[in-house]
Amino acid sequence: MTRFFLTASGKDRPGIVSKITKVLFDEGYDIEDSTMAILAGRFSMLFAVAHAEEKSLESLLNALEPLKKEVELILHCDEIEDASENKKNTNNSGEIFSISISGGNKSGIVYRASKVLFDFGINIISIETRIIATENTPIYLMLVEAKPTRKIDMIALNRELKRTSEELDVDIRINSMEPVTL
Repeated sequence: MTRFFLTASGKDRPGIVSKITKVLFDEGYDIEDSTMAILAGRFSMLFAVAHAEEKSLESLLNALEPLKKEVELILHCDEIEDASENKKNTNNSGEIFSISISGGNKSGIVYRASKVLFDFGINIISIETRIIATENTPIYLMLVEAKPTRKIDMIALNRELKRTSEELDVDIRINSMEPVTL
């Protein structure tokens, strides 16, 4: 089995997902994990793909080359090594945290929140940020999905998040949830 990590970005336009996934399907790749978003008018995709047979990085890039030119994509691809190595330092409890941060937009919110999570041994799975226009002041919204890598002292974590919330003048909420099977 061969696994690759593929990134694609370019000017947003209809059909990009369909065209990229058609090439992957035609070449026999399975999309194991993906995320896609439009950021500042640019389309961005991240894929973890697998092929049952041994395939070269060059063969995947060659298959995507015509599409790269057609829709003006920037592509990058790396081979994924044995994923079991990444699981060594993971808490297998299944617990996942959902963290939301909202308030006035200011520099440093992502850094300060991610630093608190790092200090408590919490691994960020995903972050989404947006500025939401309102009549008065734009609202900054940050949504985080994270997984503890060890047992967490929730009292100390909540105390540190409250202190950070007060310093940044934002609302920070954390909820523990069990993962949902898709």
